[in-house]
Amino acid sequence: MTEGQVIDLLGPPHDRLTTEEFLGGARTGPVPGPARSAPPAAPVRWYYRDLPSRGMATVITFRRGVVARVTSRPAERAATDAGAGPPDRAGKGARHEWARELITRHIARVEADRPDFAALPAWRRLTGADVLDFVLNADAHPRHPGQLGCRRRRFGSLTVLVSLFDIAAPDRIRDLLPGGYLPHLDHLLHRSGAGAGIGAGAGQDTAHWLLGRAPDGATVAHLAYLPASRGAGALVPWDLLSEAERRRGAGPL
Repeated sequence: MTEGQVIDLLGPPHDRLTTEEFLGGARTGPVPGPARSAPPAAPVRWYYRDLPSRGMATVITFRRGVVARVTSRPAERAATDAGAGPPDRAGKGARHEWARELITRHIARVEADRPDFAALPAWRRLTGADVLDFVLNADAHPRHPGQLGCRRRRFGSLTVLVSLFDIAAPDRIRDLLPGGYLPHLDHLLHRSGAGAGIGAGAGQDTAHWLLGRAPDGATVAHLAYLPASRGAGALVPWDLLSEAERRRGAGPL
């Protein structure tokens, strides 16, 4: 099916992402060690809300203008899927409600490109009501200028860290990460007690959300995800890596 045929059937998507835009929001690489970029999986991805039914999200991946993959998942997984009880609908008035759709879309894009992540039990907790309630209400802005703020909470086999910014441009966020993102993540893991640092194999999957909202209304969501297994690949926020980190990580997985 071509792009035109999809539009005739479903209408225009809510979001379109080229390969460059998609990889700018999420790239994969091994941890520990330098992050590596994943080879492009598809030229274009289209995102649809409430498809095939209300509360679902669908990502359609095109190669050379033809549908190559269709992935659908709940836009908000019921917390029971993660063993956390019924969802808390009161979360609709969350402090950072503006980030809810960003998070849902980001996870859907990663799962479309990395179905191995979608199969991880701890990964599936990311959209549980308890995790979303924590992320969307965390007071995780930097306490002092030029620092990286962070809040942390453990949800079973998943540890979640949240950092918030009053800026959205990647270069502005990188200014707060002298020396690169990975050393700062390692420091946060030590400081928060989430583990003994990157690659320590503490038996916990770790997710780090970095959410930004600028005064002009621009928003951004970045995610790092470190599976507990030493040999598993990790997700790193490519846009936030320093030039040195990117150079060390150049090349296919």
